[in-house]
Amino acid sequence: MDTNNFNHNGTEINAEPAKRQEYDVTTFYDFLAADHMEQGYNDALINSDATHLNQNVAALKNKLQMELNKAKTYYFNFICDLDNQINRVEKSGLIDTSEDLKTSRKKSQGRYDELIKMEETANNNESEAMAIVISYKRGFHNGLAAIAHATILKGNF
Repeated sequence: MDTNNFNHNGTEINAEPAKRQEYDVTTFYDFLAADHMEQGYNDALINSDATHLNQNVAALKNKLQMELNKAKTYYFNFICDLDNQINRVEKSGLIDTSEDLKTSRKKSQGRYDELIKMEETANNNESEAMAIVISYKRGFHNGLAAIAHATILKGNF
């Protein structure tokens, strides 16, 4: 046992610093791009009740809101950090660095505003963010069709 990896209480010390999870707009768009048809299809095979569909759609919308909140929080915190850096470098007279930071801030603010707009349209069921719900419902309905088809083939009607 290497004693260098333990503190005086015998608790193991993590040698690597904790990594800050970055959740930017690209990560959010990756979430949106995920295909939820298979999940919907499988859920229909497990429980084809309409209440089950509605509960899963509500859960998917909640997951969408959580993912939006992660991305918004990331940009909000990043913008605050940039503001602090801008103030610090301007006090030091580093004009070029200040301009670079202001450019980054402007880009980040644009992404943050994009997420806010997407959230507003998603709340009205109008945005491309709702494609995940459409994908899920399509899969669920395909699962229902598969059940109906299997029932007809078996002659269990």
